[in-house]
Amino acid sequence: MRFTKIALTAAFAAGAIQAAAAQTTVDFEELTPNDVQNSPLTSGGLTFVNGGDPSVQDGVEAFFAIEPGSNGTITLAPNYFGSTTTVSSTGAFTLNSFDFSDAFDYADDPIQVDFTFNLLGGGTTTATYYADFDYGMQTQLVGISGITSFSFVTSGSFFGEDTIQTDNWVYTLDTPTGGVPEPATWTMMILGFGAIGGSLRRRNAVRVRYA
Repeated sequence: MRFTKIALTAAFAAGAIQAAAAQTTVDFEELTPNDVQNSPLTSGGLTFVNGGDPSVQDGVEAFFAIEPGSNGTITLAPNYFGSTTTVSSTGAFTLNSFDFSDAFDYADDPIQVDFTFNLLGGGTTTATYYADFDYGMQTQLVGISGITSFSFVTSGSFFGEDTIQTDNWVYTLDTPTGGVPEPATWTMMILGFGAIGGSLRRRNAVRVRYA
């Protein structure tokens, strides 16, 4: 029973620490629908950079906010012609998942999207994802940690369409901005670790009594 109490209080303290690094979902709902979005574009703590294409509005059309998108809400489409989008945050982060489909939701074109993730320490890792043949958004799980920035570009499709619409970028900062937990989080941590210490002291007292 004592071990159970210690485990529970340890989990309580760990939960307090995790509270400082909650998931964030970038859903673009604050953007003006059906409108050009200049680069860089910051939404929900992520900054999206796309150079656009010189042949489209003098390179201004870096992104386009689509409403209704494939999921019925505002989605973000990078510029056409296979331009590269780079994404960063205020610190290293974990990209948990994102939603995407082809830009017009034709559901007949398995677009290839190539990702390059820049990691802490200077390393990189890559991944390739494909839009499926179904209407609407698909959720792509990622689960890569220690990201300092990443880029993605559409690099192939069967029918010539080479851009996607995206939504619901879910990420978690690996180290909370500033590295200092909120006062309420400190309180939870102190209470949790205090409970652990109290349990350990009671265990030691029982051992001495019956030695």
